[in-house]
Amino acid sequence: MRCIISEEHDLIRFGLTQLLKDLFPVEYILEANEKAEVFALLEKYPFDWLFVNPETLKYGTPGEVIEKAHKKDSEINVVILLGKHGYVDPSFLDRYSILGVIRHDEPLVDLMAALESMKEGRTHYSFFSSSKKGSRRVTPSIYLTQREEEVFSHLIKGFSVAETAESLGVSHKTVENHRHNLRKKLNASSHHELMNEAVKLGYLEYKDR
Repeated sequence: MRCIISEEHDLIRFGLTQLLKDLFPVEYILEANEKAEVFALLEKYPFDWLFVNPETLKYGTPGEVIEKAHKKDSEINVVILLGKHGYVDPSFLDRYSILGVIRHDEPLVDLMAALESMKEGRTHYSFFSSSKKGSRRVTPSIYLTQREEEVFSHLIKGFSVAETAESLGVSHKTVENHRHNLRKKLNASSHHELMNEAVKLGYLEYKDR
């Protein structure tokens, strides 16, 4: 791992650094809190991971930093760090090909699982599931069967069709059929639109800004 961490909080940065060293073969981890500092590091060294907290990045936007990182290496893995009340819009994740979102207040075991998942190339977004599915705008026309809900839950968490099939103990074809039905019921033609519908219907919740 060759990594940049852009995170203002010393304890968070230190904890993440130690966790990465435990889970990854680390070549180097460098730190930068300002846009110019991140740009300078990107010009000087090759990186395959970028962790950035959009709330504490100084003198620039996360979009600028991520675009710069992708120009230097289109395969770089980008992970968004969020504080207790942090928020990131699903459209931002889709637009900038974000591999993962992790939160400061997640239990250590969840952070480890998230990083292990991303290490394998699996998208991981640390959203908060609603205690009442469909609590925001459920209508009879958007009723989901139990199996559809299970597939839906896996897809919006970043599982691939193959991973969903393995997890649920069903065939790839079964998952594909349910995904097709979900997109038809929710009028969603892409994963990004599925994510938006998940938020609208209460299957996912964000903490307040």
